[in-house]
Amino acid sequence: GSYAGDSATTSSNITAIGYYAASTISTQSAFTGVTAVGSNACKTSTGQRNTAVGFDALKNGSSAAYNCILGNEAARDSDGSNNVIIGDSALLYGTSSASYNVAIGRNAFTGHNSNCVSDNSISIGNDSLYNTDRTTARANIAIGSSAGKTITTGRNNIIIGDSANATSATTNNEITLGNSNTSDFRIPGIGVTASGTGLTANNYDVSAISTTISDTAVDIFVYDTRKDSD
Repeated sequence: GSYAGDSATTSSNITAIGYYAASTISTQSAFTGVTAVGSNACKTSTGQRNTAVGFDALKNGSSAAYNCILGNEAARDSDGSNNVIIGDSALLYGTSSASYNVAIGRNAFTGHNSNCVSDNSISIGNDSLYNTDRTTARANIAIGSSAGKTITTGRNNIIIGDSANATSATTNNEITLGNSNTSDFRIPGIGVTASGTGLTANNYDVSAISTTISDTAVDIFVYDTRKDSD
């Protein structure tokens, strides 16, 4: 395509297919190893070992390197490195600090358009961790369509489920399983079940625990409801 690999001089191992694809690569390492397929793919980045497939994929990066980008406009305005990004407009924005991420799904992991520094995160699912107000949130894992969308600065959270979200935009160190419609939780291998009607562990009804608190002691009574006649 026109201007594809246009500036390459001493760089090698470059595959550039499409209008302005990898057009800025010039005198980088002899083992640059850039693959750019699509109009404007990897247009301005001078980083090495990038693979960008899709129109405007990794279009406006500068030093971004060691990325695997697949999708139209995926990582379009991102300058992070060591990312795996798959999906239309996934990780659309990101500074050079937005690195070591995995984002899979349309619009996955798209944050603030000029100050997204999120790193070391995993975002899987359409619109997962999508929030244009997200800036310093990092080390989060969100799996499910629209999972984790409320996070802006929260860190070290695990959020799993369709439209599942953390307690707040700034929540740290929390695990969320399911959305507000999720009403039962079970681990069959160890006999744990939790629901709106009670909690059982190893077939004991743990919800049938009563506690009496006084100034000097705490009395706990556990009932084995398996022996209840009713």
